[in-house]
Amino acid sequence: MAGCVSQDSRHWQGRYPEAFIEGYTDFRAHTYDGDIGMVIFSYVLPPTQSVGDALPQLRQQIRGAAAVPLPRGELGTASGCFEILLETPTELQLQCTDGDEWRVMLDPERRKVTAMFASLDSEAERSAYSRLLQALRSAHAE
Repeated sequence: MAGCVSQDSRHWQGRYPEAFIEGYTDFRAHTYDGDIGMVIFSYVLPPTQSVGDALPQLRQQIRGAAAVPLPRGELGTASGCFEILLETPTELQLQCTDGDEWRVMLDPERRKVTAMFASLDSEAERSAYSRLLQALRSAHAE
């Protein structure tokens, strides 16, 4: 599923700015699947960032995301259409009516954020969802 994944955080932050907290460190791109339309990446929160405020800040950023102009066929969120499906102190799930979804996990002790964007707009993509979640959880455990 992974293939060759760019480890340049600027590449991913340019496509998904709403999923980053400024000042992050230790960025890692775990998985990219262009067929499904999914990416998983992680980073460590900056020392000045309150762990308790991290997911609420990301929720606000994702829900307020503006359109990101991307070349045809490139992944990127379309608009601020995301509604909250799940919110706990360590996990956030937001989904658009078009099937785009964000899952964000937080490990407070390691200050690690792991995020997955998936475009679940076809039956094949929705049927791969359990595999995507497994990949997200594996990346978060690393």
